[in-house]
Amino acid sequence: RKMASRLVFCDLAPIDFKGSGTKLDAYELPWRSAVDGEDMAVQLIAGKTFCRNLGDKAGTEALRKLKVGQLVMVEGKTNVGNRKSLGNWLKKRSLDIVVFDICILEEKASSTRISPQNQPSSRIKKPRPPVKQWDPNLDYLKLSDVFQVIDDTTVQLVDSFGGLECFERSLREVSFSVEEGLKPALVGVDCEWKPLFMVEKSDVAECHPVLLLQISLFDLGKNYLFDLQTLLRACLDSSSSMNEIETYASKLFERLFVS
Repeated sequence: RKMASRLVFCDLAPIDFKGSGTKLDAYELPWRSAVDGEDMAVQLIAGKTFCRNLGDKAGTEALRKLKVGQLVMVEGKTNVGNRKSLGNWLKKRSLDIVVFDICILEEKASSTRISPQNQPSSRIKKPRPPVKQWDPNLDYLKLSDVFQVIDDTTVQLVDSFGGLECFERSLREVSFSVEEGLKPALVGVDCEWKPLFMVEKSDVAECHPVLLLQISLFDLGKNYLFDLQTLLRACLDSSSSMNEIETYASKLFERLFVS
């Protein structure tokens, strides 16, 4: 589905998938999730990122060559930071993939694909799946799932109450040295959040919270990585009360940054 000269949406399906090749396929789920075993769909989004990687001219020309029924090899990433893509997954189990590069392997992927006019009349259309309500208790990808600490004495991942308590002990040790005039403390701070070039124009005014806070206590040789997505509720309204772990974290950060 070509939306503009540099924006194309494609429904990705297995080679032997016998679809109608129309937008009606949006609720036919040709893939099977390896996580929950349920059916799902995959949509490719080839646009600004694709053209930026290939160059505007080459990217635009490559998009023109995309056609229904081709066998392709795709390099891309999930679009989990985009609210529309998140809505697609929750409402119709369609996973959006932002395309970095695409290679056309065959113009016709398989002779088993059939056209709409030859569609068997016995084929039963799958009903549209019900809209799923967001469950805050669902598992989600945490920093600890992809980050492996090599040396616990050097790098500490903080994503729980226990991690905050460990940081507080180190903070007290550093504060004591400063207060007693033994030596000044050297502290390094870095933050990571959603890059601006990945934020859609319509979302620029929205809140994009810090996801990872890194604090290095040089004198102790310790580095703390705070997984704020796990510890805190993002974009909490100022009129809302903080929970226990948020209050604890807030006091620790205040003690560090005000000192």
